[in-house]
Amino acid sequence: MTSVIDVQMMFSVELTPQLLCHQLDFMSTTHLSDDPLVIDNAVRRYERCWLPLAAEVARSELSLCPPVDVHWIWHCHMLAPRHYERDCLQLVGKVVGHRVRPAEQLAERRQATADVWRQKYPQEPFDVTDASPSAAAGPYQRLSSYDLSAAVRRQSKFFYNVSLPHYRDDVFLQQAVARYRKFLLLKLRHRDALLVPTYDIDLVWHTHQLHPLVYKHDTARLMGRMLNHDDNLNDRDPDSPLLNAYVRTKQLWRQAYREHYALTGAMYRGERPHRRLADDTGLARTDRKKTVLRLATDAFQSCVMPEDVEQLWGPVPLPKLPEGTDNKCFAASHR
Repeated sequence: MTSVIDVQMMFSVELTPQLLCHQLDFMSTTHLSDDPLVIDNAVRRYERCWLPLAAEVARSELSLCPPVDVHWIWHCHMLAPRHYERDCLQLVGKVVGHRVRPAEQLAERRQATADVWRQKYPQEPFDVTDASPSAAAGPYQRLSSYDLSAAVRRQSKFFYNVSLPHYRDDVFLQQAVARYRKFLLLKLRHRDALLVPTYDIDLVWHTHQLHPLVYKHDTARLMGRMLNHDDNLNDRDPDSPLLNAYVRTKQLWRQAYREHYALTGAMYRGERPHRRLADDTGLARTDRKKTVLRLATDAFQSCVMPEDVEQLWGPVPLPKLPEGTDNKCFAASHR
């Protein structure tokens, strides 16, 4: 039986906390309007312009970086590795490589790529705004086998769930990488089981997939075929396939590793809010050591966050309270 040590040795890319933070940086600074026309236009630019250009340039993952809107579509496509491979081969005849990089390197490569882009596509701007294209031409009919527009909407929800401060903590991220290795080993033992990752594991899994050539090599070496990733299951109602698969994953994990699968700060937080919780105008500094957050009464309402919500909120260190004292936190929620 393959050991955890063997799984450690299989990675051809070093999944370090720093690399995971680079991926979080990319998600935090890449914004795409929810407007379907904007998303359709980004998909068109990705399929019609970026993939052919990247396929023409040798080792393009080392030298080129697409426009921001296109990069986000590319990102979402790679998180469906079987579709990505199939679509690349069908559209441009090869699988286009990619690497997770620091923000400053992306900016440098994006600037250099703009000149190459403009030479090849003089009528297609490199940088675009979120202004919706004209609806006169009708919706874009995608070339890919994968619904990239739907994938974009799902990934915005994913980022909300990994945008807590402890996802920048080295110890937490090192633990996440170790849990991802265990997750792969569990999948090796239970090939036909639908295993549901927690968000810390899924962050590492995504980062691995964003090196598509390496990811196929690594997972095929371990399992005999490329391990697919499917984020289409979103129904969290009782007795849904997702919830049933998660219960099964917890059972298998407990049997294999004699430890709980659920991890504080790595669980589902709920739906992404539609607005920011606060902006700079909501902060008032009272002295050099303390910041007071003031929430406008017309935008928020108070609520009580029960003790068992800690798993969703993150590792919040609370002191031990005297017996009989309610351990409650006050929070703010959108109306």
